[in-house]
Amino acid sequence: MIDKVDPARCVGCELCVKVCPVDVLRMQADDNGKLKAVIVYREECQSCFLCELYCPTDAIYVGPDRSPLHAVWMPEFAISFSKLI
Repeated sequence: MIDKVDPARCVGCELCVKVCPVDVLRMQADDNGKLKAVIVYREECQSCFLCELYCPTDAIYVGPDRSPLHAVWMPEFAISFSKLI
């Protein structure tokens, strides 16, 4: 899960906002009017590390721990392939 954005290192390039598949980050003006990345929807982070990888100044840290994703496969609802034919 995304842990922090270092505003001192953030140059406002917006790459992190553009690459995030779930819109965790937004750009906000700081006290000097410069745009900086901020974490808005931390709980939505899927720990894909794209924001961290694309950040040219290493201003973003994504921790190794992530919240469990909602199950998509539920064995109790599985249908055998032969029943579909």
